[in-house]
Amino acid sequence: MKHFITRAFSLVLVLSLTASTASAQGWTKLTPGTGKSLRGIFSASASMTIAVGDDGLVIGTTDGGLTWSSGTVGTTEDLHKVFVMNTFAPVIAVVGDNGTMRYSTNVGISWNTWNGGTNENLYDIFVHDPAAGTMMTVVGESGVILFSNNGGNSWVFRLSPVPKRLNGVFFTDLLNGFIVGDGGVILSTTNSGAAWSQVTSGTNTDLNHVFFTNANTGFIVGDGGLLMNTTDAGQTWASVTSPTTRNLNRLFFGSTNDGWAVGEQGTIIHTSDGGSTWSTQASGVTTHLNSVFFTDPTTGMVAGDNGTVLKTTNGGVPVELSAFSALHTIDGGVELQWRTATEDGNFGFEVQRRSDRDWEVLGFVAGAGDSRIERSYRYADASPPAGVALQYRLRQIDLDGSWEFSPVLSLDGPAPLPHAALSAAPNPARHSSTIHVQLPEAASLRLAIHSVDGRRIALLHEGQLAAGTHAFRWNAAGLPAGTYLAALDGPGIHERSIIILTP
Repeated sequence: MKHFITRAFSLVLVLSLTASTASAQGWTKLTPGTGKSLRGIFSASASMTIAVGDDGLVIGTTDGGLTWSSGTVGTTEDLHKVFVMNTFAPVIAVVGDNGTMRYSTNVGISWNTWNGGTNENLYDIFVHDPAAGTMMTVVGESGVILFSNNGGNSWVFRLSPVPKRLNGVFFTDLLNGFIVGDGGVILSTTNSGAAWSQVTSGTNTDLNHVFFTNANTGFIVGDGGLLMNTTDAGQTWASVTSPTTRNLNRLFFGSTNDGWAVGEQGTIIHTSDGGSTWSTQASGVTTHLNSVFFTDPTTGMVAGDNGTVLKTTNGGVPVELSAFSALHTIDGGVELQWRTATEDGNFGFEVQRRSDRDWEVLGFVAGAGDSRIERSYRYADASPPAGVALQYRLRQIDLDGSWEFSPVLSLDGPAPLPHAALSAAPNPARHSSTIHVQLPEAASLRLAIHSVDGRRIALLHEGQLAAGTHAFRWNAAGLPAGTYLAALDGPGIHERSIIILTP
């Protein structure tokens, strides 16, 4: 949905203000020039974002949050959701209290009204075909479901199996969609919403939003930090371990692997492994956060109460881990080595190992706090279990208690690898990937990324590497989608791995 808009929008409003400069690390609080609560946010690109909130407020930026304009859509009703659609003639659509549905076809200069025939509060809108903007579903209070198949010119009521408040809606294609609501309500349709059926959720907790990363894999967030997922196209749902007990209001995936959810008291949680595990991120605020939107796995914005707008350009991770290695030692141990490019409020690293089903904590290595130079760290696992596959990871902990996991490194036992190996994950990737190198013995190597025409795009390592497993982060933000080649070269070693960057 997020990449369909190709033409810039700029709200022609009465006030323009300068925001604080966005940091390259973690989350930075911007200054949009309002103290009103913001409840919905949508980014058409990394530079163009629109947010909506109380008393009909609309704010927008076309320079990545440096300056904002603000105004209203001709109503004082609270607005809950904004959606930008239609590739060639963008339409901004907003929904809110008392049946409010407004839209603009001229980048916010003027607003028109859609008549949905209800006075119920409306909490979410989803466009089934964002490129065309013809099919839309809106949900709200008392089981209200509205549907349009002609770009909002007319709306019809869809029958809900339950009369409860409906909070979120998501369609994986034109026909298949899901709605979530209070009391654990999950509804599904396979015919564009002509008929909705109730799905067993196994909970009475209020569910606030639903998001799918593909046709089969989806996630739900709710009150009390509830996280749920499905891998069978929504037929069954199961709880996922959550790092918070605070209410979660909204979630968004910037790629198949990278997702975020936001909620009460400044809560932000993140997954980098497709939702299998989640960890907290430091937001720097204690206000309630209501909406989140990412244009890629590193660039996103969050909107919340009291005019809160947060931005990240590195996925919200305050410590940038540039390399991570696990090396067998001659005495049967394993030495972990890692480097950071920058650190913001880094308390340190908890070292974890897994040799069977559970992760165990081995020790702790103190961080540098704040740093803008490359720093190197080591940890020795003197007595790992013998003869079994080992996995290692780092839990990087901030001074405020938030934390983030590193990539997982695997060692297949003490026997040397038969040959050098090179791989990338995720692959396909969106703007970043981790390049894994496995070596049977120490060697002087060069690891580089090339374009398909042979140009070197990035040099990730040049010099000696010990025998073992190494991980190098490739930040490809700003590069065009396409095919790239990771190349590992040294004496007798010439390994290649294709990496696909997606839009």
